[in-house]
Amino acid sequence: MIDKTKRIREFDILRGFSAVLMILGHSFIIHPINISKVAWCNELQHFIYNFHMEMFFVVAGAVYFCENYCRFITRKAKKLMIPYAFFGILSVVVHAFAGDMVNKSVPVDEGLFNFLFKGGGYWFIFSLFIMFLIYPVIEKVCQKPWQKAVFAVALLILREVINLPTVFLLDTIAYYLPYFIFGHVMFGKAYNKFLLNKHFLNATVAVLSVAVYIVIDVVGRSHNIDRKFFDYIRALAIITFFLIASRYLVMLADKYKPFVTIERFLQNCSRFSLQLYLFNGYILGVFRFIICRVFGIEIPAVIVLCILVPNLIITLVACKWIIPHIPIIRTCCGLKKGDC
Repeated sequence: MIDKTKRIREFDILRGFSAVLMILGHSFIIHPINISKVAWCNELQHFIYNFHMEMFFVVAGAVYFCENYCRFITRKAKKLMIPYAFFGILSVVVHAFAGDMVNKSVPVDEGLFNFLFKGGGYWFIFSLFIMFLIYPVIEKVCQKPWQKAVFAVALLILREVINLPTVFLLDTIAYYLPYFIFGHVMFGKAYNKFLLNKHFLNATVAVLSVAVYIVIDVVGRSHNIDRKFFDYIRALAIITFFLIASRYLVMLADKYKPFVTIERFLQNCSRFSLQLYLFNGYILGVFRFIICRVFGIEIPAVIVLCILVPNLIITLVACKWIIPHIPIIRTCCGLKKGDC
């Protein structure tokens, strides 16, 4: 089994990569001009949205470890729910009064309702916390891996036959929880079994994963198939490929300095992935206004880069050298003093 007392570099790389993809996906703006309709933007956005949030939940499941439930939930509440409350209420205010700075104005009462009962603009945080809240119970009831697998499949079937409520994100949690379970049950074993220098096996699995992803995606789009079961296979296939790729990035970083820089960057993105998620919308809004309204730029590639790069730089610099030294802001952002 994986030693839970140390961080797994491959999983940190995956989480950091997911954070970068999240910001990149949001960089294909639709307001004040719509660049998401541009062919290459549309295709890249389609690829990212097929798996990037799913990969967050897989990694969360892979590194999940709970010895004491009360301490575990208290720690997660401080890290997740304080930022959720602070940034969620701030989002309600911004979307009510920021006018043209946001895609769509939302009245305060509607915004508060969405924040309290539907996750608001930070649905990911709310969903992840609920998973941490209930998964220890699931783990006690379904102690064997096959029992967890059956539970995950049952959720897939349930979502296919029943339209679950969106209140308290029940439908969203039911969708992403199987990814969390997969990460917890399978990725630990995959880390030990597949990734420890078994190069031929790794290459075979990687090629098959890409092939499965392409076939399902092409068939699904050409025949307009909308079945969550196929979505799971497609997402897990490409996530498996990136898990293997992350192992080889670690191996290259151990030998060649240029790859050390890449790994360090992704490790930092992983370390501050929550903050990248929290700050993304605000930094995006400011730079979108400057780029499109002030400078009148309409070149898609320039717009994407001018949103992506400042997002990464501002957040990483602020989280490493500024925010950890301001106690109130640090707590509201889900950071600890030791994060500086």
